[in-house]
Parts: sequence; C-alpha cells; structure tokens
Amino acid sequence: MGVGVAAAVCGGVLAVWGPWSTDGGDGSGADAKRPGASARPGSVEPGPTDPAAVKKLIAEAGVDAGGTQDGSGVVRQVATQRPQGWRPWRGKLGHAPMSCTADTRAVVCLLTNGTYEAVRASDGKRLWTSGTVDREGDVGEAYYSPSGVFFMPGDGLHPQARGGKAVIAHEGVLQLRDSATGRVLWDAEPPPGKGTFTLGPLLDDDVVLAVAEESYLKDDARASLHAYDAATGRHLWEQDLGAPITAKAEINRYAVRALRDGVVYADEERGLAAYDARTGALLGQSDDDCADVLVTAKDVVCTPLPEVGDGGAQALPSVWRLTPRTLRRTGSPIPYPDLKSGSEPPGVSAASQASAVLVAQGRVLVSDRTSGGVVRTERRPKGNVPPSAPLILGDRAVYADSRALYAIPLDRRGGGAVRRPVPGAPGDRHAPPQSANGSVISETLRPPTVLALGGVAHIVYDEGRISSVALP
Repeated sequence: MGVGVAAAVCGGVLAVWGPWSTDGGDGSGADAKRPGASARPGSVEPGPTDPAAVKKLIAEAGVDAGGTQDGSGVVRQVATQRPQGWRPWRGKLGHAPMSCTADTRAVVCLLTNGTYEAVRASDGKRLWTSGTVDREGDVGEAYYSPSGVFFMPGDGLHPQARGGKAVIAHEGVLQLRDSATGRVLWDAEPPPGKGTFTLGPLLDDDVVLAVAEESYLKDDARASLHAYDAATGRHLWEQDLGAPITAKAEINRYAVRALRDGVVYADEERGLAAYDARTGALLGQSDDDCADVLVTAKDVVCTPLPEVGDGGAQALPSVWRLTPRTLRRTGSPIPYPDLKSGSEPPGVSAASQASAVLVAQGRVLVSDRTSGGVVRTERRPKGNVPPSAPLILGDRAVYADSRALYAIPLDRRGGGAVRRPVPGAPGDRHAPPQSANGSVISETLRPPTVLALGGVAHIVYDEGRISSVALP
C-alpha cells in the first residue's frame, strides 16, 4: 500500500505527515513498530467514558517542561487528554523558543524575541501570535551579558496553558486567553507600584497566580505574589515574598514554585512558604532553601541548594520531605545514591510516591523511595546539545535529546530502556564560539522541551522545530 505525504505551510509553520503516521490507536499491531508510534499497548490509560469525567480531565490538562503545575515531574497519561484528531506531525515556530506549554488544544511558546506563538496541538498549524518585535530597539533578542545579567526584549512572562486557557503577558499586562483562538478573556495590569510580572504564572479552575517584581534600582524594591479570579480577572490578594531586591543578581530570585490541591508554594525570604490559593492565608513556612520543589499527594520534596564543602567541593545534602500545607519536615530524608567524592549533587527531576528520578554524572537514576535503593541506572547519550530533564510518564521515565526519545522503566521488571528516533529531530550540533559580548539565548545549545499529554509528546527543540509523536 502506498503512503501519501502531505505538507502544508501556514504562517511559517510546516506540518508534515509521512510514513511514521499512525491513527492514534492503542499502539498494537504494525503501527507500533513505526518511528513515533506507541510501542507498549496499555501504557496509556484509556480514561473514563462518562461525559462529565471526560470534561473534567480535559479542563485539568496542561503541561510545561516540568510536567504539571505541582512541579513533581509526574504526568498521568490518559487517552482522554490526547488532542482531538491528533496524528504525528512536524512543524517549526517562527523564531527560537524560550519556554513552552501545552493543553489539549494548543502548544503556546514564548519566543526569545519577547513575542508569543501558538500552534494547534493536533497538527501543528499556527493559531495565533502576540506581541511585536522591536526592530529599532537596542535589544532584539534575549541574552546574558558578560557579567551574567539577563536581558529580555518585549514580554518575558513564561506562558502557562490549562484546559483551553493560556496565561501570557502583552506589553506588561497579564492576560488570560483562549488557548486555541488567542481571544483575550481578561487582562490585568500589575497593581500600582508593584513592578512587572516575571517568570512563570500558575492557574487552576479558580485562580491565576503570578509574581510581580519591582526594579532593583528602586528603594526597597520587592517581589510580590498576586492572585486573580480565573473567571473575571479580579485581583484577589497579594503577599510580599522577601527582602528588598538591591542588585541585578537578585532579579528573579523569588518565584511561584508549585500549585496543588488549592495550595500555592512560593519562595520567600526565609525559604519556602505555602498559601491558600483562594484566600492568600499563610499555611506554613520552611527555613529550607529549595533548589527544586516537587509536590506529590503526600509530601513536598525539597532539593536543597548545594553546600560548599572543604576546598570548595560540592557536598551532598539530603533531599528533605516536607508536609503539604504546613511545610514541616517529615519522615527520613530521601537518600542520594553513592557518587564520587566532591561531585555535584544530582538533580531530582521527578518524584512520585514510589519513585524518584535523578540525573547525575551523565546518568539517569531511578530510585525506590521506600528503600532508597537505585533500581535503574541508564547512561544518557553523549552529545553537545543537552538532553531534557526526565519526566515520569505513566510507568516510565521519559526524556529527549536532539535525536531521539528515551523511555526507562521505573522498576527492574519493566524490561529494557527504549530509544526511539524522532522524525524531524534536528540532530546534534556544535556550540557556537564564545563571545566577549555575552550569550545570545537563541544561539546557545539548550535541551528540548517535552510536553506530554494523552500518550502524545510534543517535543520543542531549541531552534524552533517541533515533532509531535506518540510516546514509546
């Protein structure tokens, strides 16, 4: 049987269907052997059939590079959340991406020129854009100065999509939009004297949460957390997050870290704080400074900032477990695996109640959270372009590099690791020569972003290509 190839260009986005295409079925049969097709029947939950339950799952669907808004790196894969009419596709954004998010309808990206672009999740067709490029300004691209200070043209708020809605900024104004059409549902300027919105917002059924930050040049400049009614955009409450910002190095120090079960976790001067997302009431505080915050159903995993040991070597601190809401330490710390003396502590990229996924010394480690033992060790592929941080998707840890998608079972009984070449992946490339004038973000080598929903992975590469494939 011949295979047809259809290519369509729409607004700079190329969508291609070729011999790797599948019908989005359960992964069984001949299609399971094609690149980009599902290789394991049953690895994606079928989901409910009750209309109310289906509607609820779609309304809750939303991911970014770190998974869902709880920061745990765990994304349940349910066929109900697969984009309607999806088939594997390849596309290209109009510019290099800074950060991306997806729901069942759209993939929305902040680009390194300070504008936004959204493409349809089912086929990669461009849907809408926001912002204009200042071609006469001094800064037309995001970059780091030689001293390490970050500059961003246009808008810099990382997008967040969920359930058919997307939060972005437009000329500094916070906006909630329809993720598929780009229609503005409401907008909100930062409260007077509070500066500009920074970093990434979070949203659920009831609230949109965002951090505003004043310029460090202002006396007593501070960062503050703001909550808005998701339906109307009405400002609900605010909380100051820390000590005055007095230097460029303290820009973007305070962030909203996670949202789960009606509780928002944010940085503050002492460490980490938990607030009721609806009322702003302070629920708990921790003196632990957390490099990463991963919230599960029963605990908050806090990976501490590295400690400096003798001779400047990086010591290996414990990974603390905190209680949700109150943020008191609970139980025993999660042990790190044995590593070479003086090595940097591993990063915890995903944590469920049963497993933790760590990255250390070029390896992906799967740890049993009950015993603390490492049950899987897989070496990451070598290359100049760094791979993405692994996520827990169903019963596997999944990550991508510039050539392929990788799936690692979470226990010893799950078979071997799988490497699946990704159609349209750009491949490895050499790093650009270093410049004394700083680093332009769009020219640096950055890991892909894996946006996984419904057994589908939209893989956004650092130069703007997108490949949408079924999970291996």
